[in-house]
Amino acid sequence: MTEANMCINTGKVSQGAVLRVKEIRDPRILPSLRQEWSDLQARAPETDPFQSYDWVSLWLRSYWADRPIRILFLWQGASLIGIVPFLVEESSQIWCRGSLVHKARLLHAGDTAQVMAAILNHFCDNSGPVRIAFIGIPRDALMLKCLHRPARRYRLGQVCLSGSRSPIVTIQTDWDTYLQSLSRHVRHEMHRKERRARRQFQIRFLRASVLEDWSRAMRDVLQVERQSWKEGAHISLTAQGPHRRFYMSYTRRCAAAGTLGVYLLYMDSYPVAHIIGVVHRGTYYALRTSYDVRFGAFSPGTILMEYALKDSFARGFSAFHFLGGGSRWKRELATACEEHCHLCLFRKNLLKCKWCMYKRNHFKPFLQRHAPGVIRLYENCIRMAPTPVLGPPGDLL
Repeated sequence: MTEANMCINTGKVSQGAVLRVKEIRDPRILPSLRQEWSDLQARAPETDPFQSYDWVSLWLRSYWADRPIRILFLWQGASLIGIVPFLVEESSQIWCRGSLVHKARLLHAGDTAQVMAAILNHFCDNSGPVRIAFIGIPRDALMLKCLHRPARRYRLGQVCLSGSRSPIVTIQTDWDTYLQSLSRHVRHEMHRKERRARRQFQIRFLRASVLEDWSRAMRDVLQVERQSWKEGAHISLTAQGPHRRFYMSYTRRCAAAGTLGVYLLYMDSYPVAHIIGVVHRGTYYALRTSYDVRFGAFSPGTILMEYALKDSFARGFSAFHFLGGGSRWKRELATACEEHCHLCLFRKNLLKCKWCMYKRNHFKPFLQRHAPGVIRLYENCIRMAPTPVLGPPGDLL
């Protein structure tokens, strides 16, 4: 491990604790830390599958190959208490050029205030430019509150942008009670769509969760993707590109670990819809869905989603995360919604960041009052240019 690929910074942070920070810049080093990474995730009080070693390492290999990274490993004595991956944005596709970008929740098993102070201390202990972007943070995350004090210490400006709203079904009752909590219109539509499909086809469902079923299930998933709208948009899994490399590798590892949850719907033995998901700490995360557009009139995606939801109730899961944006049918099925935001911290001598803060705090509110149509047009244009980010799929900037 050369000095160019790793740097060590030890500093005193809040409450007198001393955290040692190791920065990794070469992804080839990560396999040697896989066990410590997994042990930390098992100890961490709040985690999701997007913090796991498998997700991060495969994402970097698929989407960020040969591009700079800075992954912080935080140690307290001999104990690893935090891992914070940062992407170094060079092309301005995700954030401002030169930004350090972190996606989703922090993986840590220590005091949140100490961890945040150690991160800023590591990046801000010199006089150079600083741009740090935390993307997709839950609005109620403790780290947002813990950032203010160290940010003031280093005189960092802050810009907070609204992120996505992820619909969730919290599972606290049985399936029948949940159905009764939905509107009469939603229940009627769910029943009507499945009844109509059963009149035309023989309906069969499949759930694959182990390695023995992985190959056949993913073969049928690719067949659905080939006939989906994603094929024409060049983002299907059939193309030999980063999406296919990532999802085939990740689902295989999940199948080997027994955490995979792939659902398939067959009409007359033909695969017409799929859901690729993973189970983490009793919660199901629907990572990717698609359906055969030739069967679109029979709502195969909706029928399969209802089956997956019902199966999650039967298996005793605690929640079902739809992920992605809050489309109408997701909102109708959801019992809660997790709001996210994007937070940018920057050294106040960066003029571009100061202009961004001015636009957010003054110019945008002015347009919202006097020209709201301009804001809607701009936001729609932004949503039309998706960029893969390190974290939950569908949460675009």
